[in-house]
Amino acid sequence: MREGFVVSALVVTEAALTCTAVAPPEAAFFDGHFAGDPVLPAVAQLSGLVEPVAQRAWPALGALVGASQLKFHRVCRPGETLSLRCEREGRTVRFALHVGDTLASAGALTFGGDL
Repeated sequence: MREGFVVSALVVTEAALTCTAVAPPEAAFFDGHFAGDPVLPAVAQLSGLVEPVAQRAWPALGALVGASQLKFHRVCRPGETLSLRCEREGRTVRFALHVGDTLASAGALTFGGDL
């Protein structure tokens, strides 16, 4: 299997979403990042999880046009269960990604759709 995240328990409202996700150890984004000590790349967290889940929940958001206030607090490892919470305000989606009770990353994504 070379797929990306396995997303489950997606709950969506007009202004928020929550879900859980697992990055399987054999996912392509672990290739070369890093041999013998794999970590989940920041770009995979954003473009492989947060962005597509937000666009799936709120299709009118349109394409991603920017990211801000990004903070990466904790290394995420293959097979860990991640909890994602997003809050939407117009074209901006603020997110927090946790492993257990520990904040792993957070920030805001801006989209360019007509709302």
